[in-house]
Amino acid sequence: RHIVLANATGQFYGGQVAGSLDAELSGTPVYRADLDFSRVDMPSLIAATPSLAGLRAESAAGEISIDARGASRADLVASLTCQGNVRATGPEFLNIDLRKSFGGQPDNMGSTRFRNGSATFSCAQRKIDFQSLSLATSVDTFASGSGTVDFNRNLDLRFRIRSANPDSEDAPSDSFRLTGPLAAPKVVLPQPPLRRSR
Repeated sequence: RHIVLANATGQFYGGQVAGSLDAELSGTPVYRADLDFSRVDMPSLIAATPSLAGLRAESAAGEISIDARGASRADLVASLTCQGNVRATGPEFLNIDLRKSFGGQPDNMGSTRFRNGSATFSCAQRKIDFQSLSLATSVDTFASGSGTVDFNRNLDLRFRIRSANPDSEDAPSDSFRLTGPLAAPKVVLPQPPLRRSR
């Protein structure tokens, strides 16, 4: 009742996956997987995964380690812990336009596409914790941030727009926060400091 798959390889939504799986099936089942994935076709994965509604991307690659225990799906999800990193080509937030948000206009009538993105993350207690997020907005600027997304797809992400050249005098420093559900995120801009009357 102990299964170990080492040096396993396979196909995963048009891409490749490789790694190992250790399953202890006596008593309460315990599972551990260490996986590398590459060239994953994200449109196919997103179409088959309702929890990713609100996102779009071209492809993804990365590594992830997963631990879970339990005999039911509910137990597995509740106990799930993970750690990994991911790199994506052409990530896009649907139903939100960051440029309009910074201009004070309604932000839910468009989308925001990035050249590429990367993240390091861990998960536990039904929540994904992004230690670092980097989204390239153009050749010269990117949004760096961190935050959480819970398993109900609620966002709490904080970003700052930075220049690829930190010595540039024109380096932007806009900061913002993404909240709400993944399918309909909201941009929260920092409040200007209150003026004190003399």
